[in-house]
Amino acid sequence: MSHPGESIDEKLAGGLRDLGLTEYELRVYIAILRHPGSRIPQIAMKSGVPQAKVYATVKRLLERGLCEAQLGPVNTYRPLDPASALAPLVTDLERRTRRASEVVSSLEREYLEPEDSLGAREGRIKVFQGRQAVTRNFRELVEHSEESIAIVSRLPLVVRDDDEAMAAALERGVTVRILSEAPEDFDWHSDPTYQRQIDLGIVARSLPVIPLRMGIFDAQVSTLPMDDPAGGAKKLLILEVRNPSLSRGLLAIFDTYWERARPLPLERH
Repeated sequence: MSHPGESIDEKLAGGLRDLGLTEYELRVYIAILRHPGSRIPQIAMKSGVPQAKVYATVKRLLERGLCEAQLGPVNTYRPLDPASALAPLVTDLERRTRRASEVVSSLEREYLEPEDSLGAREGRIKVFQGRQAVTRNFRELVEHSEESIAIVSRLPLVVRDDDEAMAAALERGVTVRILSEAPEDFDWHSDPTYQRQIDLGIVARSLPVIPLRMGIFDAQVSTLPMDDPAGGAKKLLILEVRNPSLSRGLLAIFDTYWERARPLPLERH
């Protein structure tokens, strides 16, 4: 017959489970720790483990080196120093944890492409709605670009406060080109965004009419507006496509317009 047994702190019990002790083993072990020199009936009462199960449980704890038996007319049991007795279990847990981490890393290398690569998940399509989501996605693409960024922009500008991400990209050696659609008589000094772009080192040009706003990153990823406030839509919806073939085609279109465009009438300060 089993008894409720003494209460055990759940954090302590969880740690012993992590080390590989079963529920019976951890309850019996804690009972021996708390009451050294106990006999089997006492251990059963303090632990709440049925006495018939305590014999086998104590035997396993002896084999693991967690306690020792004091033989006599009636055997009693005492714990060994936990720091020394549990050390092999801690070592085994660390070994299993390292092995699990190695397995996870191996699976990632074998089955997944690196998440920070712009070419990762080729063919993947995502939709971003709203200015906040679009801005966050744009910055992430800029931060992960390694070679080139080509952007076609229209008024009103979607992202204005991207100076830090752009500066970091330029520092990495990324070529950044921005082609802006604006009337021929547009006052480029009326919006400080354009002057900041020039001061950062971005190469900027303009044309009166450009049929599509888009972004192309490392000729791997393209962003295209589905609903665009610049075209009169009430909401902002951007499509991201990770497809090198499409991106290279769009980049060729960008280059065609780029050759016809004029540099912005702004000087770098």
